[in-house]
Amino acid sequence: MKTYRSDIDGLRCIAVLAVLIAHAGGPLSGGHLGVDIFFVISGFLIGGILLREIQNKSFTFLNFYHRRAKRILPAVIVVSFLTVIFGILILPANELKELLLSVISANMFSANIYYWLTQDYFSPDASLVPFLHTWSLGIEEQFYFIYPIILMVLVKINWKAAFIFLLLATTTSLFSGYFVDSQTSFYLLPFRAWELLIGAMCAMWMHHNPTTPKSSVATHLGLALIVVSLIFLGKDANETPILIIFPTIGTGLILLFGDAKTSPKILSTKVFLYFGTISYSLYLVHQPVFAYTNMIWINKPTFVEMLPAFIASITLAHFSWKFVETPFRHSKTKAGPFILRSISVTLASVLCFFMLMNAPQWRESPQELALSDPLREHCHLGPRSNREQTGMHNTQCLLGNETKPDIALIGDSHSATLFTPLKTTAQQNEWSLVMETYSGCMPYFDTKPSDMKEDCKIHNEIQISKLLDIKPRVIVLFPRSRISARTPERLEHLNNSVQALLATGAHIVFVLPVHEPGFNVTPTQWKRSGLNLPTPYALAFDKKHIEFGKAVKNGLPNDERITFIDPTEEFCSETECTIVDRESGISLFYDDDHLSIKGGMILGKNIEPILKEILNDEK
Repeated sequence: MKTYRSDIDGLRCIAVLAVLIAHAGGPLSGGHLGVDIFFVISGFLIGGILLREIQNKSFTFLNFYHRRAKRILPAVIVVSFLTVIFGILILPANELKELLLSVISANMFSANIYYWLTQDYFSPDASLVPFLHTWSLGIEEQFYFIYPIILMVLVKINWKAAFIFLLLATTTSLFSGYFVDSQTSFYLLPFRAWELLIGAMCAMWMHHNPTTPKSSVATHLGLALIVVSLIFLGKDANETPILIIFPTIGTGLILLFGDAKTSPKILSTKVFLYFGTISYSLYLVHQPVFAYTNMIWINKPTFVEMLPAFIASITLAHFSWKFVETPFRHSKTKAGPFILRSISVTLASVLCFFMLMNAPQWRESPQELALSDPLREHCHLGPRSNREQTGMHNTQCLLGNETKPDIALIGDSHSATLFTPLKTTAQQNEWSLVMETYSGCMPYFDTKPSDMKEDCKIHNEIQISKLLDIKPRVIVLFPRSRISARTPERLEHLNNSVQALLATGAHIVFVLPVHEPGFNVTPTQWKRSGLNLPTPYALAFDKKHIEFGKAVKNGLPNDERITFIDPTEEFCSETECTIVDRESGISLFYDDDHLSIKGGMILGKNIEPILKEILNDEK
């Protein structure tokens, strides 16, 4: 009969609060390592149960998975249901489909595989993914589909040989992470199993050595390793798997050498025991609450601003633990019916997903006008683009005489926001036009920064050669030039590049930096509208925009063939800059820094008279 250990609930408290603080943007760079603490605890507790039942021949797969289902699924199903219901209120169709896919994968214990294929855990947008945290449940349950089978074989041999086998498996799993990319080693079981195996080895050792001396020194050292890891080990810990050994070994020391007398007393205090008790429910509910809070917030919320979401998560977790987790965990429901009901819920989720996939576009709204320009697919290049089918080689990006066009639009993704406005203007005025931009590439043609990507260098060399050949009358350029204004070196690169463009004989229309809201305007506006929350039409004017614009203008050649257009004159007053069109209510940005089609059309109206003046004068 196993004895309750309060220090394990204390460890759970540390693990779950570390994760919450990290996800709320708090001061724990290694807070995500709380999951690794959970893995070791799980391996210790479940590994110990399996070992005892297999040795006394009371183990059956049906009963084991029945207990796991009662422990895991009820809270997962309830949180899944509430998360989807809230998602229906605020998410556009594409994001709702992604949510349903993630919910299905979570209920099928394969979320780690789903996110391995779709989501970087450490990317900025990870805070907007409601079910991202369920990747860890996938790891655990996949482990427990395999480990009982291995253990049934191991108990038939000498326990010391079995222990050595587990030690070798742990070492292999740990170091195999160095032979794959960080995304793979983070999400997939073969490269995470070692953490659960550390706990399982502790359980095996204690099972065969019940009189192992307890040590206050060892447990306090273990707690110190955990605390130091949570404070100082950041994202690098997952890119260097050996670093994760510190919190996992620290947890193992407490599990192996701790008891009521030797474990740190703080682990058994009432606060620690409470959070340890609700830790599973708290872990489950926090990510959807945090993600939805991040979605509807104007700009990214600070840690202090996330405190209401923190408190809401604790409140919801308490109710989940009391009314969902505990009753099901102690219910006498038979295994077969319970598992069948769980499968039915999962199949119902799958059915809902496919119904939504084939449903009419019931969520479309005027906000669709705020999305990025559809011409990007044809005219905006990237590392994987087929140059023979995009840009200047695609008929969607050409208008009229392509061998000697009136206008050429070049630059990065900011220039790409002018595709539709320029094409519309060119059609109305019967001007010929070519358009070709490249993702993330400043138009540096003459000299190249040392940190410039190789694919950008190749693209720019091809493009300047093409421009020298076709000699457009006007080159329109709208790069994210605030990047070039940050250092004198980059300004010099931009200056030399404009000189190279002038050598084509073209007149340069240079669009200066646009104000950048700093948050995803269109998605945020959509989600806030679902809750009847207003989105501000404008944000306070940042004087840096003027400084960037002046720096760019002063850094470029003083040549009458260069005309500058300043977007702040259209979008900004002395005190604020517009982010949502006041008349239509449509966002002027489709993300945190790119103009939407609506924003591009407004800016395009300011470019049209300049083009008329230049092109008509030349005629």
